Amino acid sequence: MSTFEKLKLFFALIIFILVGGALFFAYNLWFGFPSNTTVQRYSLTADKGTTLSTFAEALEKDKIISNKNIFLLKSKFAKIDALQLGEYSLKVPASADDILTQIDAISAKKVDEIKLLASKPSSTVTLKEGLTLDEMFDILEKKEISKKSDLQLFASDPANAKKFDFAFLPNSLGCDYGDLNICAKYYFEGYLYPDTYIFFKNSQPEDVFAKMLNNFDSKVWQKLATKPNKDDFYKAMTLASVLEKESGRTKGATTANKGELQLERGDIAGALINRTNQGIKWQSDVTASYGHGYDICQQTFQVKNCKYLDDPLTSTKYNTYLVKGYPIGPISNPDFDNISAALNPTKNNYIYFVADVTGKVYFAQDDQGHVQNIEKVKQINRDLGY
Repeated sequence: MSTFEKLKLFFALIIFILVGGALFFAYNLWFGFPSNTTVQRYSLTADKGTTLSTFAEALEKDKIISNKNIFLLKSKFAKIDALQLGEYSLKVPASADDILTQIDAISAKKVDEIKLLASKPSSTVTLKEGLTLDEMFDILEKKEISKKSDLQLFASDPANAKKFDFAFLPNSLGCDYGDLNICAKYYFEGYLYPDTYIFFKNSQPEDVFAKMLNNFDSKVWQKLATKPNKDDFYKAMTLASVLEKESGRTKGATTANKGELQLERGDIAGALINRTNQGIKWQSDVTASYGHGYDICQQTFQVKNCKYLDDPLTSTKYNTYLVKGYPIGPISNPDFDNISAALNPTKNNYIYFVADVTGKVYFAQDDQGHVQNIEKVKQINRDLGY
């Protein structure tokens, strides 16, 4: 073979490699997608003015798609309809084509829901943070959304978790839900996110739970940079539900006291974890009152129709005067601030805390400091007329 022929072959090989590489790169750019993430839910929110370009930028930034321009080019071939307002929960990792298909399907479903909403009676309901499931069910029944008895039955069966695809739902406790002497009252307690909802009247429990669990996924789970395992998250949700009841202000949270409240939540979480680590029972009144609807009688101010801790009604797996460490499960449905505090407790040396009638919490590291705080709180309450 002559030198000229060798050069021709060499350059042909180089061209083949370059063209092949370019084709391979173009193929991956067009059909590929980042695959270094585990299967999970990824949420996007379409507000007024949100476009597919807005979604594309967020998807590329979070490494869900490789290239936003390719994604938008593909959308022109897919002929995606205008985005409807609301949450878009996507299953990822997925190709750009699959993500576009998911977005289009969710948007189309929202259009159908809007049409159905116009022809079917509905009700708007606000479920505040800190409510128990029973309190939520009372409101939902009063609004003619679903029967309380049907909602209770659904909430008690952990097998119903299989109807949903959420990584945050807990493992079953393996005991008879509803029997508070040996088990938790409800499987889903703690996971129905407090918010304002629009439900169709006479909805099936599965539809009610699906909407609220989807909201929990969007407002809580997708916001967590690190996803805890089910058991750790269940403990955090249990702690958060106690923080929801142990913290706050009787006249309500405001912009002015929000920072102070969040510091208190972190300190309460730290104190309860300190007690757990030292083998000291939590002795939290709000856990002792869960399940029977009565407040626990207080030593710092009078409480009407209260129950004392030796009342048989308080003898449950929730009562942290009886059980060590965490109660058997959540005692309310907390908001994100309390969940965040439970996942990020403040490191402190506190063992005790007590609140005055306004909700302000006072902390102590030992018995002497706690006794002093109790006397201080009694005086504050007397001064306020309690």
